[in-house]
Amino acid sequence: PTSKVLTCSSSRDIPVLSLGTMGIGKRQCKETVATMIKTGFHAVDTAPTYNNEDTVGEALEHRRSDGDETNGDTYVIAKVPKRAIHADEVYSELDTTLEKLKRNYVDLLLLHWPSDVILADTLPEVWQSMEECLKA
Repeated sequence: PTSKVLTCSSSRDIPVLSLGTMGIGKRQCKETVATMIKTGFHAVDTAPTYNNEDTVGEALEHRRSDGDETNGDTYVIAKVPKRAIHADEVYSELDTTLEKLKRNYVDLLLLHWPSDVILADTLPEVWQSMEECLKA
């Protein structure tokens, strides 16, 4: 039911449906993500401001340790928080996110609430650093 995708110019497929984890507390998050995977969802969205990246990571890791091959298909969407207004902060935030998610990459990295970056007039710098993360 959730296997439809959008193909981007980079030839990467993005699932059209994703489980958003904003507002899912730590107690429910692990079970919710596990159920998401089990029922056929292929994407999960999280952010540092949701305070559940570590629990999302635990759920994904638990599925892998159970030998659940479908976990490899889980498309992970993460966000650079609005407090990251300089390139070095983007790298630091992404490193922290990857550590919490127990992954070495995310499939899609978004700039979350870019108002502070725009006000600081550092959007080109932040954008460039996000593009460099893509190459790494």
